Amino acid sequence: MHKFWDWSLLVLLSILLITLEAQGLPNLNETCVYRANPVKSPCNDERYTCDGTTKTCVLKQCKYDAADNKPYDLPLCPDNFYCPYDQTKCLMQIALGGSCSVSRGDVCQGAPDVMCFQGTCSTRSVALGESCEIDHVSNYEYDNCLGNAFCSPTTMVCVALLSSGSSCSHSHQCQSTDCFEGVCRASSDSELYHSLATWVYIVIGVGCFVAILLCASFIYFRRRRRMRNYKQMLSSSIANLNKSNSDQSPNSSFLSPQPSLNSSFRSPQPSLNPSPQRA
Repeated sequence: MHKFWDWSLLVLLSILLITLEAQGLPNLNETCVYRANPVKSPCNDERYTCDGTTKTCVLKQCKYDAADNKPYDLPLCPDNFYCPYDQTKCLMQIALGGSCSVSRGDVCQGAPDVMCFQGTCSTRSVALGESCEIDHVSNYEYDNCLGNAFCSPTTMVCVALLSSGSSCSHSHQCQSTDCFEGVCRASSDSELYHSLATWVYIVIGVGCFVAILLCASFIYFRRRRRMRNYKQMLSSSIANLNKSNSDQSPNSSFLSPQPSLNSSFRSPQPSLNPSPQRA
C-alpha cells in the first residue's frame, strides 16, 4: 500500500515539474529564442511564433500550405508570396537566379519548377536517368531533378518517384510526398498536424496512467473490503447457528422415569377365595 502511494506521489511531482517547465516559456510580446526552423513553438502557445527581427513572441500570420491543418485558422499567402518558417508575415517570392536562404520549393518565383537550390533560385532541369546533385545544406536533401523524379543518393542519378509501400528516406522521394517510418504511404494515411505542444501530450498520458492506477486500486480495495465483510458475516452466522442448536438440545431432568400416579391410590383387592374356617 505504501509503495502505491509513493509511486502516485512521484507521478504527480513529475506532472507538476512538466507543467512548470511549460509555464517557463515566454508569453505573447515577451522575449524568445529565435530558431530558423523550429520543431515546435518557442513560445508557450502554438498560436505564437518567435519573430526573428524583434526576438519576441508574436501571433502567427500565415501557414505554409493547405495541408497545414490547425484548429486555429491561418490564411494562405497570395500568389507570388510565401510563408516563412517563423510564419510572421507573407514574403515576396525570389526571382530566378536570386539569392535565397530557405531550402523550400515555394520561396522562388515559378515554383515548383523553380526552387531554392544551394543558395540560389534554380530551375529543376535534370530528367530521368541523368546525373543530378543534392543540396545537403537542407535537412530535406532537395535536388535538381524534374518534378516526377528525385536524385538517388547512391547513384546520383534521377530516378522515378516511389509508389506507396516502397522504402524511402525522405518524403520528397515518394509520389505521395509522405515517407513515414522508412516507407512511402498513401496521402489518405497522412497524419494531421498536431496543434498541442509535446508537454501537453506527456501530461495527458501521465494523467491517464495515474487515473488507471487509482481506479485499479479502488476496485482492488473495494473487493477486499467486501470479502472481509462477507467472511465476518459468515463467521457470525455460523456462531449463531451453533448457539441455536445448543439451546434446543433436550434437558436430562425430563429424561428420568416418573412414578405412576395411579400406584399411590391403588387399594389392596380382597381375595376371591376365602380361606376355610377351622372347626
